[in-house]
Amino acid sequence: FEILRAGLEAGIKTFSSRPEDAVNIGIEGVINTGLGDKDIPGITSWARQEGVDLVVPGAEAPLIAGLADSLRASGVVTYGPGAD
Repeated sequence: FEILRAGLEAGIKTFSSRPEDAVNIGIEGVINTGLGDKDIPGITSWARQEGVDLVVPGAEAPLIAGLADSLRASGVVTYGPGAD
């Protein structure tokens, strides 16, 4: 959410398995993909198909499940720790 506050919101797509959370704090353009936060292959595929330039995962569960590792391995630039 700090990215949005910094004025970098142009072109940002927000993935959320619970889009009401993002809407409740005023983020526009939330895309409900219907994917669960631990569906690592699905999220990775979605990010590649959408041409996402940067992913900043925000919850621990997807990071522990290897989301950042999967995204990086598929060529999607990701800011966040790996599962290790």
